[in-house]
Amino acid sequence: VDYALRFDGDNDHIIIDEEIPRFNGGISITARINSPDTSGIQFITMMGDYGWGLYINNGMISYSSEYSISRHPTSNMSITENVWTEVTVQIEEGVSGQFYIDGVPAGNISSDEASIPQGDFGSNDCYQSGEDCDELLIGRMGAGCDCNYFTGMIDHVTISNDENSLNWGFLEGEGAVTYDDMNQYQGDINGASWVMPDGTIVAQAVQLFPDQELFDITGQPGDQLLFFIEVEEYTRGLFIDAYIEYYDWDDWGTSNFDAY
Repeated sequence: VDYALRFDGDNDHIIIDEEIPRFNGGISITARINSPDTSGIQFITMMGDYGWGLYINNGMISYSSEYSISRHPTSNMSITENVWTEVTVQIEEGVSGQFYIDGVPAGNISSDEASIPQGDFGSNDCYQSGEDCDELLIGRMGAGCDCNYFTGMIDHVTISNDENSLNWGFLEGEGAVTYDDMNQYQGDINGASWVMPDGTIVAQAVQLFPDQELFDITGQPGDQLLFFIEVEEYTRGLFIDAYIEYYDWDDWGTSNFDAY
């Protein structure tokens, strides 16, 4: 079964806190994405603290070649919203690079822009926190900035060169972790939902327990969420309360759900 992960653009992401190989000499980043809104800056993946990465840049595709986003190379073609699209950047370090959208060349990258930052910039956030900030992120910008989250679905991410190849195909379809295809690198899923390629959520039954509350249930229009409870023998009555929690009074009454 072909699964994907859906990211809400707010705080959903995957973090791979493993010893990721260094990519020197060249790098190729490919992802299959489907976004309902390609405006703004939306990172598909980024290495560490302002390292190499690939992202949506107001409908175009950009490559993270250095600290300053304004200096990043950008494709000369845009992607289409609500359509599965394969996006790729290929870099030969210090020589040149190329963007591809669905296999079609989508812009050249000059030798000055064909760098491969390793994600060890040393930003203030990382310096002040004392953290290593060397994780690989999918669905948001790197460790140096809790920002620029991706909105939409990602089906796979491949990062490779002549020496290394990492591929996350999101084959599990359930759970809070995902592994690369070689089962070497674990990614912890934070908030992103398992979906089918058409965007329908993969229904996973969640067990409820007496006198326990379940918080932070999220979903998109059309999602079907399954819950169950084991009823003890001789039970004469059962009551389940469900409600929507609003954090802003102005949002009151803007959401609803049906329970069966």
